[in-house]
Amino acid sequence: MLFGVGSGSGGLGDMLNGGSIFGDGNSSGRSSTPGIRKAQKLVDQSPKDPAAYRALATAYQAAGKPDSAIAPLLKYSALRPKDSDALLELAALYGGTASRLTTSAQVQQQLPLVQGGSAFKPDSQTELGKALAADQIADSAQTALSTRISDLYTRVNKAYADQVGVYKQLVALDPQDGNLLVQLANAQQQTGDTAGAIASYRSFLKISPDDPLVDAVKQQLKSLEPGAQVPATGSNGSG
Repeated sequence: MLFGVGSGSGGLGDMLNGGSIFGDGNSSGRSSTPGIRKAQKLVDQSPKDPAAYRALATAYQAAGKPDSAIAPLLKYSALRPKDSDALLELAALYGGTASRLTTSAQVQQQLPLVQGGSAFKPDSQTELGKALAADQIADSAQTALSTRISDLYTRVNKAYADQVGVYKQLVALDPQDGNLLVQLANAQQQTGDTAGAIASYRSFLKISPDDPLVDAVKQQLKSLEPGAQVPATGSNGSG
């Protein structure tokens, strides 16, 4: 991955009065971020109030539960679809989810190497060793492990696909923001949408010919479509 996912946490200062979105999440009531139960109560009382969902999403993040913040932030974004700060935050949450799931899957993939070590197997002459000789238990465990890993990667792909959708919303709101196009292209690469990534990178080169990322984007394009002509960027090509 060439380009990292933006944090997307800007714009929360007004709401949180300067408090950090990733505060300690204590329940003393002194934090500038409302507790989860208090925020959930606001949602229950005012299910059409976007501020209530925003508060709940923030409370989950302050409590160190970013994945749980996605659902209320989605609700908020549906009610306030032009709030780019919230959309950036949502994109970052999806990226964080994908990253954590990928790490978990990679850890799971290492388990067979440990389970297969002879040091952890009973003596083949013992009753237990003979019982395990057919590897029935090991086969069953391996199947379950493979299923878990497959499920994790399916969830990784969905998180990146959801992130692509959010970046497309952001680009629609501000089509002249080159950084958004780069972030969209990066997310598209993660989902395997090479054609989409190429189109987004090329759009970036067209609208941001003097951006410091131009050379890196050109190199990325060359890796995605070897032998293709990378456009010159001497003008903004606004036509």
